[in-house]
Amino acid sequence: MDGVEDKADLCPKTPMTDLVDTTGCTIKDLISLHHFSLELGLTYAKSDTYNTTSPSLELDYNYKNTTIQFSSSYFDLQSDNLNEQGMDDSYLNLYHDWSLSNNFSLILGSGLILPTYNSSDNKIDYMTSLYGKYYFNNWSFSMGSGYIFTNDTNSKNRAFYSLNSAYQWSDKLYTSAGYSLSENIYEEEENFKSLFLYTSYNINQNWFTTLSLSKGLNSVSLDKNLGATLGYTW
Repeated sequence: MDGVEDKADLCPKTPMTDLVDTTGCTIKDLISLHHFSLELGLTYAKSDTYNTTSPSLELDYNYKNTTIQFSSSYFDLQSDNLNEQGMDDSYLNLYHDWSLSNNFSLILGSGLILPTYNSSDNKIDYMTSLYGKYYFNNWSFSMGSGYIFTNDTNSKNRAFYSLNSAYQWSDKLYTSAGYSLSENIYEEEENFKSLFLYTSYNINQNWFTTLSLSKGLNSVSLDKNLGATLGYTW
């Protein structure tokens, strides 16, 4: 359906999104390399002493293998003796995916943690991360770590780690599960440890939804964390 008769077509089966010349060969791919997405979400978290509800917003811009991401959220925290609302810290991150082979890639990240949480000693923090990802048929396996350089008073620099596996069920459905560990900002407190499950479903070409669930593995980690988002990509 490219307008060139099959007997004269030197490049059969070109995608319908390609602009072709008189011989049927591609001149230009009409699909843009610039991609955007917007996600609106809601998360409910519970610990032994409090529970919180957090609406969230995420904006992503992707060009080839590079992604710029901004995310922010608002919290409503409830406990027996406390009722607090306000902005969480916001994140501005940059990621680049290096495909070293058909089966393996490295993902390097860097970012800013913006002090939108209302606190007198809250300052900009800096983050860097590196992940390796291996692909095998519909499976993928990733492992990585990162480090946060903290400028806040009475808070220490901290590392975080994660390990997960994922399965691509179809073009529409994707699921991953794994383990994460994050050092506490306070020297004397134990690290945060949790298991997580994440699912993404493409409703159609533009709309998608995600569901995430995590379970804390020790007393300082959130006992339960359930989140859902609705997103639009173009």
